[in-house]
Amino acid sequence: MSEYTKGPWHIDAFNNIWSEDTDICKMSLININEHADGYRDKSAEEHVANAHLIAASPELLHALKYVRRYLNEEDHDVGFIDAIINKAEGKS
Repeated sequence: MSEYTKGPWHIDAFNNIWSEDTDICKMSLININEHADGYRDKSAEEHVANAHLIAASPELLHALKYVRRYLNEEDHDVGFIDAIINKAEGKS
């Protein structure tokens, strides 16, 4: 797996997620899919909440790795932490 775009990531007024880590501003739209019959896949509020969670992902991974350095396997069950880190890094 290649490296992800480093954070911080931001959300603009249109709920686009972007990073200034590259020469070109990368955009990722969180779309609300509204069908012809008026059905929506998700609510606008849920899409905004998802966008905020996605935008926080680089910092969350960094924080989890930081905390993990101070936990030892003898005193703490760190298997689930290691599994989450591996999942985020595409190793699971």
